[in-house]
Amino acid sequence: GGPITWVPYIYECASHSYKNGFCTDCDACEPAVLKGDVYEISNAGQLYWFAAQVNNGANNINAILTDNIVVNENLMEKITIAEDGTATVKEGETVRRWTPIGDESFNFAHMCGIFDGNGKTISNFKITQTVGKNMGFFATTAKEDSNGRTVVSNLNLKDMQIIIDGTDDDVNKNSTAK
Repeated sequence: GGPITWVPYIYECASHSYKNGFCTDCDACEPAVLKGDVYEISNAGQLYWFAAQVNNGANNINAILTDNIVVNENLMEKITIAEDGTATVKEGETVRRWTPIGDESFNFAHMCGIFDGNGKTISNFKITQTVGKNMGFFATTAKEDSNGRTVVSNLNLKDMQIIIDGTDDDVNKNSTAK
């Protein structure tokens, strides 16, 4: 076993062949589809692409999920959870790490647009962060957009593994949500 293998997602190649929204040659994320002023997200690569846009300063953009999204197929089979709650990735396995939308380490770009889960589910993802503020699927969001609409709505999260590195005894380390 070992630590999570970081799989980068900002590379380019001559032509892309996507599987679950990630190029099989260069691992670039498939861009979400813009319809009007809303990005339609139907796969994991588009979800990672959207997060990168927000985290790099385009934090007033809107999204809607158009399908259920599985980030890491069979995630719970790829990790081992010890009695003390410590989780490790099994030997030979790769797990795609999630960087929260509105991550405070990226330009303090909290999410200000609308993220409509449309009743869909995002599942099998892993969040690894050090102890601090603003941890989770969304790190920081505005309470409402400029029109008073709720920023995040109708979103289901399932089978997520959250690993929190650090020494803060008040933090529930290495928790798994099912």
